[in-house]
Amino acid sequence: MVLGILFTVLVLLILFFLWVAAYDGNRFVTTEYTIREERLPKDVTIAFLTDLHDHAYGQDNERLLNAINTLSPDLILVGGDMINARRRHFSKKTTDFQNSLKLLQALSARYPVYHGDGNHEYRAFENGAVYRGLWDAYKNALKETDIHYLRNETCVLNGLNIAVTGFSMDLDYYRKFRERKFPEGYMDSLIGKRKNDCFHILLAHNPEYFPEYVGWDPDLVLSGHVHGGVMRLPRIGGVIAPSFRIFPHYDGGLFEEYGHRMILGRGLGMHSIPIRIFNPGELVCIRLHSGKNKPAGPDAGTGDTDVSGGRSVPETSDTDPSDKGRRI
Repeated sequence: MVLGILFTVLVLLILFFLWVAAYDGNRFVTTEYTIREERLPKDVTIAFLTDLHDHAYGQDNERLLNAINTLSPDLILVGGDMINARRRHFSKKTTDFQNSLKLLQALSARYPVYHGDGNHEYRAFENGAVYRGLWDAYKNALKETDIHYLRNETCVLNGLNIAVTGFSMDLDYYRKFRERKFPEGYMDSLIGKRKNDCFHILLAHNPEYFPEYVGWDPDLVLSGHVHGGVMRLPRIGGVIAPSFRIFPHYDGGLFEEYGHRMILGRGLGMHSIPIRIFNPGELVCIRLHSGKNKPAGPDAGTGDTDVSGGRSVPETSDTDPSDKGRRI
């Protein structure tokens, strides 16, 4: 009798988690942050998306595109891993980015788009023969758009006093079960010195190296890669990182450490561990308010570079209870 009850409970739990995984795998929330920055000549709204992994929210990613348009962004920043680069994916086909490409094409027709590297783009670039020309196909498709691809490059946004740098590190720094530190001068050797006369954003895909990024002194780091920790638990956060680190410290949200800040997007797709549990995809909106236009309302910043917000809103209405929001 007892075994029968336990078996029934186990089956119900499995069914419940399967339902949650199916539900969360096909929805996303929008998380907004407000940053007050005195150096900006005017307010700027940024839509940040990362780790789509060629996932589709509706036909041609219509739901995601509509959510981005609702934000009325001034520019789009892409944190990488828009494609899939796994060897078994390319034994029968040569591309795995059509859903992402259609979204990026639609976005670039309306907004400036700046695309940074993820480990999947960089892996396909470094191992072209292994992935059967995946990177070349993706690169050539992007060339047909106005997208700025930033692989260890910096772009200064005229009229906004903002610089965006896309940082691409060696694939060794993505290896599982290993922790490495950058050698001295590593970032400078790849991307040069930061620009001190403007608000400088660093697109750096792997958040585990945030303590290393701060040595380069960016004003804001935007990262992804961790997919929110795959499964999120209330008051605990993400359960596992792609590096198979259990309960990763950097899992999603705003981190203010070492006198710097990083916004870590929970991503929009799935890959190595292809599930999401209590962890829907996430579109990030960053509203930069200039000192000339102090933001109003309960989330308004109070200092020269204050950050506030972190409230996640689904495609419909209520807030997402699994979001940890601000971390200090």
